[in-house]
Amino acid sequence: MAAPAHDVDVKQNDEFDEIKTDRIYDITIYGATGFTGAIASGVFLERYLRTDMDLKWCIAGRSVTKLQTLRSQLQSEAQSLEVEDNASVQRKLSYVQQLPMVIADVANETALRRMIASTKLVICCIGPYRLYGEKVIEYCAHYGTHYVDICGEPDFIERSAFKYYHTAQTSGAIIVSACGFDSIPSDIGVAFVDNLFASRGALCSTINGYLSGSAPDGYPVHHTTLQAAVYGMSEAQKLRSLRKQIESSSNNDNDRYRMPRAQIERTGAKQRIHKESYFWSDEAQKYCMLFPGADSAVVANSQGVTAALLHAQQQLQPPKTSYPQYAAYIAFNSHWSVLQTVALGGLGQFLVQYEFGRNLYLKYPSWMTWGAFSEQGPSETQRASQEFTFRFFARGYSKRVRDEYGDGDGDDGDAEKLKAVKPDMNVVAKVTGADIAYTGTCKMLVQCALVLLTEEQQIKAGDVNKGCPSIKGGVFTPATVFGIVNTSLVRRLNEVGITFTVERVDGDDANAEQKENDDEDGNSNEYEMVNNPPKQDANEEAAVADDVDVPK
Repeated sequence: MAAPAHDVDVKQNDEFDEIKTDRIYDITIYGATGFTGAIASGVFLERYLRTDMDLKWCIAGRSVTKLQTLRSQLQSEAQSLEVEDNASVQRKLSYVQQLPMVIADVANETALRRMIASTKLVICCIGPYRLYGEKVIEYCAHYGTHYVDICGEPDFIERSAFKYYHTAQTSGAIIVSACGFDSIPSDIGVAFVDNLFASRGALCSTINGYLSGSAPDGYPVHHTTLQAAVYGMSEAQKLRSLRKQIESSSNNDNDRYRMPRAQIERTGAKQRIHKESYFWSDEAQKYCMLFPGADSAVVANSQGVTAALLHAQQQLQPPKTSYPQYAAYIAFNSHWSVLQTVALGGLGQFLVQYEFGRNLYLKYPSWMTWGAFSEQGPSETQRASQEFTFRFFARGYSKRVRDEYGDGDGDDGDAEKLKAVKPDMNVVAKVTGADIAYTGTCKMLVQCALVLLTEEQQIKAGDVNKGCPSIKGGVFTPATVFGIVNTSLVRRLNEVGITFTVERVDGDDANAEQKENDDEDGNSNEYEMVNNPPKQDANEEAAVADDVDVPK
């Protein structure tokens, strides 16, 4: 297939021919010496030593001194961890004592290319990504190197796909952004809830997600996140222009990688989005405001890319695949908290339009945000005390209603008729965890990397009949790649403390029948198969042998 017009600014392959791929490592953690990169390295180390995986991995960054310091810290952590005393663990401990380091600055293109050509997968932690991340994605796309990051910058995520999707598709690189708190809870959470409806023959129409949390010891976010937010708010118009370009380039079925938002199949009445400064939510029973992060955009992107892939892979009478509408909000513990946030947010939106205002936020993050951000980030004590919950309130149509308005054989029914019908099925689910921005985020990131590395064949095969497209390569957001039914991501996240649970199901005729079957089978957990898909053979996970670098 010919490359689309919007790929013309990408370097031609002959410029990369001087450096050949030689996959010395399985995983490279790039940006490992940064605040989040160091935490990600520690999270990966613990998983490496406490599971059967036998990978070659490395840490990478631009400063040899900082890399040496981090390696020493990791070596000390490895000795203090309580792990089994067997030959495999001893071999891994010996490997950590000689943990490879790779020197690569994004400004040094040759070093960066060599690093990317030497590994199977890059875990990238070098935000703000709009400043430092593009070359990493460009080279991964060219060399066929898989990639995951924790980017929450919609402009970077969508521009990377616009520029490098087809290059990555050709090389076989699977590049996945937003694999941290932005936006695993929302993107995979929406897929989790949607799959619950589908498993009962029902259809999900709308989902409202509410983020709440507690931090009794305070929780100043690292200033790198603020930098990304400042640049993002100041360049909102560029993002709108980019989306118009993407939409206009999506008219050609052969070249488009994302379905235009207006063409994504929906069911039921249009969802109400609360765009006021703040509001009282009867669902969350708290004051709330629209979530200013990337979550809604990431969910829409995953749905659009998935829909485009399924459309291309279901050319013979493709079944109609409907996707739920989604809105993300922040829920506050007090009226005073929401008023503070509205005031800070309004001031920020005004000041970032001017260079002097942006400079104030970048130079004085703590003072300008009343302590919400700092150059140091949260302490270990503060991180240990922070907890978060993302609760989802979903509405949809039970199998009974679908049968009444459709043909009863899997058809989504008469869409126009369903718009006039009140949804009769409600689901409440949640994603919970600790240390939302750092340890929690890094657990999500590391598990995404391991699933991509060890379950690559399942991901590439897909399961079109279950709504999981075949992924040959490209630039994605999580839900397109990490399907609920064909990967073990949700199970893995549950195992490391990022828990996906269903709290309540109302109005589902299949619910009572399911409970009866569970009682007969002696199974007390009616959601067992949703929360815990079949476990992968440990030998599969141990079959990979490459090094990993952690981004800064």
